[in-house]
Amino acid sequence: MATLRYRIRTQFQAVYARITLTPTTVAFLILSLVTCVALALIQAVLYYTDENAASLALGVLHEAQIPTNQVAWVTGPNSHPTLRLCTSIPYGNQNACTTVFPGNVTSQRSCMDYDTLSTVHTASGVTLQPVQDFTSGAIEGVCLGDFGNNTRRFLSAQCAETLVYPAYVLDNTRREDLALVFSQIWLVAISLFAVSYNSIPHVLAVICTRVISTGWSAFALWRTTHVEQRFAGLLVQPGTPCSINLFPSYFSTRIAVQISDVALNAVGLFASLYLGAQLVKLYSKSTFQRAGPPPSVIKIYRYFLAIFVFLQLCVFFLVVAMSLWVDQLFNSPISLISSHTKLYDALFIFTVITFLPWIAMGWFAVRRECSRLMTLFLVICLAYVVGWATMFDSKVFRWTFMQWPFFACVTVVSFCVLVISGGFGVVCWRNFGEGLAHYLHVEAVLAESGFAQEVFTHDTEPDKSRLHSPTALSDRPTVKRDHNWSWKDNEMERPPIYMVDLEDHRF
Repeated sequence: MATLRYRIRTQFQAVYARITLTPTTVAFLILSLVTCVALALIQAVLYYTDENAASLALGVLHEAQIPTNQVAWVTGPNSHPTLRLCTSIPYGNQNACTTVFPGNVTSQRSCMDYDTLSTVHTASGVTLQPVQDFTSGAIEGVCLGDFGNNTRRFLSAQCAETLVYPAYVLDNTRREDLALVFSQIWLVAISLFAVSYNSIPHVLAVICTRVISTGWSAFALWRTTHVEQRFAGLLVQPGTPCSINLFPSYFSTRIAVQISDVALNAVGLFASLYLGAQLVKLYSKSTFQRAGPPPSVIKIYRYFLAIFVFLQLCVFFLVVAMSLWVDQLFNSPISLISSHTKLYDALFIFTVITFLPWIAMGWFAVRRECSRLMTLFLVICLAYVVGWATMFDSKVFRWTFMQWPFFACVTVVSFCVLVISGGFGVVCWRNFGEGLAHYLHVEAVLAESGFAQEVFTHDTEPDKSRLHSPTALSDRPTVKRDHNWSWKDNEMERPPIYMVDLEDHRF
């Protein structure tokens, strides 16, 4: 037990030493923590805003008993849109669609003209009462209570049908908010790992993710204004089935919060670019000083870093893409339309089962130059690429891809990082036996033995005996290559026996 406590304490001390190695490492971690917490809070505010709006739209659909097995298809300009409701994906089968607007608009009536049923409260504080005809007993619409100066407004069944499209958009926007909150948690985790283990791939993965996040936040701000115009053309303008602004403060609140989101993302991106470049330079220098490889191995080492950058990106983007797609299959109108759900589930289960082993295969195969493991890694990668590429043959997948920009963005990024990971895997495979595994073995042994730059960083009064190390007096590598030592050694077992140049510098 004492040995275990000692190991844990030693490990924590080593991690703390790496985190506080330089002001740059501390600044990078603090930047990640502050920006990620702030951005997560912003996304939480956006989620609360979207939740209130979506609950109103979904509540009206539920109380008006609008069928859930139909998708909304909007075409035309935002000022004069055309809304159709389809019981199947309209690609090549528009006969299953019914035009809701433009068309004959039901005349506006009062809630007093109908019998009201039980009252339902929404998250936004608006009460909903389904109303039925005096004679037939059929649901004719929904009466809104406590809406705008405590007034009651009647929404016809035609108006409720118009809300199918806003409900779909707002419901998916909530999913985006949750995915973006998860992205900030993931960024904090890989940032902490990057500075705790001097990991260049994790630093580069943080920077790449911030680039994508900043670009998306800017696009999302523009998209909000676009959606506002489309909602106005469907719901607000005179002559529409509703002719009422059901979301009076939604867009103004969302735009204000999104402006802060874009600004903070931009600040975090530029700061991460600067600090990340400093960390990559620092970690590269310390790595090559421990074991100085020839230029050919350095070139292969860069491929090694590249594949791990994209594997880290796969961890987030592929998981999010799969989660969003499966959620659509079970919790959206597509669940009642899709005819190949079992096939999609099989692909999802295969990806979930093999994903983490696949990441581990890539890591070990490259580090150990294991050809068989790399072959299996590439085969699974090819299966992922082929499987997700064939999804575009599915009408429901293409429909979701075209109607939901966030899902399209995440899917494209995940597909690209999959292909690039496989490409760099092939490049690394072709360079097996050129000395990378031997170099990584040497570097790992020296790092574990404390033969690293950070060991000497915090000494305010260095021991004179330590000045005998050439790393304290020169830029020459600590490990000296012996003439009998081949960098192209293909054996897996490499004992940690090295020629160390220790020059005697007397003062």
